[in-house]
Amino acid sequence: MNSKELILKCYEPYKEQKYEEAYNILIDNKAFFVKDSTLYNFLFTLASRLNRIDEALFYLNEAIVRYEMWYRTGYLDSETDLDPIRNLKDYKKLYNINKQRELDCRYSGDKKIDIYVPKAETKNLFFMLHGNSQFVELVKNTFNSKTINDHIIALPQSREFKSYLSYTWSDIDFGLKVANEHYKEIIAEHNIQEESIILASYTTGAQVILKGLLENKLTAKKVIFLSPWIPNLEDFEKQIYLLKEQKVKVFVECGADDSHCLPIANHFVELLSKYNVDHTYKIIKGLSTAFPPNTKEVFDEALAYFKNKN
Repeated sequence: MNSKELILKCYEPYKEQKYEEAYNILIDNKAFFVKDSTLYNFLFTLASRLNRIDEALFYLNEAIVRYEMWYRTGYLDSETDLDPIRNLKDYKKLYNINKQRELDCRYSGDKKIDIYVPKAETKNLFFMLHGNSQFVELVKNTFNSKTINDHIIALPQSREFKSYLSYTWSDIDFGLKVANEHYKEIIAEHNIQEESIILASYTTGAQVILKGLLENKLTAKKVIFLSPWIPNLEDFEKQIYLLKEQKVKVFVECGADDSHCLPIANHFVELLSKYNVDHTYKIIKGLSTAFPPNTKEVFDEALAYFKNKN
């Protein structure tokens, strides 16, 4: 069982407030997640929620001291499951170690991008920003030459960490600087024209793509937002009309069961309609926060929409 499968297996009883069951699943499968920060997070927060104080501190210590992981202090401060241990001396000591590590590591990611260039010459570019807690190797398994045909596929890696080995685009200005650097290099190297570019994003990558478009730092006429996570959407509202002026066509997709991104996607589409931005919206039944189950089908649908002259 890999980490993703274990997270899903644990999350099902957690959603139903069967915390003891979720915790036991983690304990029974602990051998599978050495140095996995997400699973350790589940472990020490569940232990704390269940009032297993010694176990919660033990696993938090194991994560932060033994394996040198770290978590956003803002997250630790807001996580109510940690309230039973928050005021304990041992917790405060671990918290301070974690806080310093966050300061040292948050923006320490290496410059990295995965680029696929088809053997048959093409001037089409698919440039995609991954989602929260993702990395390019994972995204590459879904967005590759089997699903994205006749395109150079560029998948930049964020250089901002959400936690230990968990990437994010939370700092929009920093993320845009990173994305823009890769974008300009690819455009120059392959002599790509704006009309041949598809910009795409998943969850947190959406806010970087949107800001880049509105500030002309990422330019394209075709954009795909998959499960867009733009919590500060109101900050962009007065500029949404620029997408119409730029003649951008927007394809939005989200899962019907995505409690996190669906409300944002709905609001985003309302704004696109309000400002007469050319767009289409696809909601997939039975899908939560995840890539579409048939990525090629969704991409082909987006491509057909982009080619439609209306």
